Amino acid sequence: MIDKIKGVGGPDPLKGVYDKKVEKYKGKSKVERESLELSGKGFLESVLEKSEEIPEVRQELVEQLKKAIESGNYVVDVKNIVKRMLGGE
Repeated sequence: MIDKIKGVGGPDPLKGVYDKKVEKYKGKSKVERESLELSGKGFLESVLEKSEEIPEVRQELVEQLKKAIESGNYVVDVKNIVKRMLGGE
């Protein structure tokens, strides 16, 4: 009964497709490669250049905080710290 089903046990219906693909690539020994160029490269470079211009430490702010601490005028807002630690704004 299974032998009456078309294609079962008979010739491979895709054989011609595979043969054509094999013939198409026969004789080509060199591997061809594709390349990809990212268009954001220039943008990334400009961002890196700008980031190098920004100082790692904001020296003016550090000096202001030092003076406030030394003079006793620096006040810690405990409620604000707790709020930020708990995920509030």
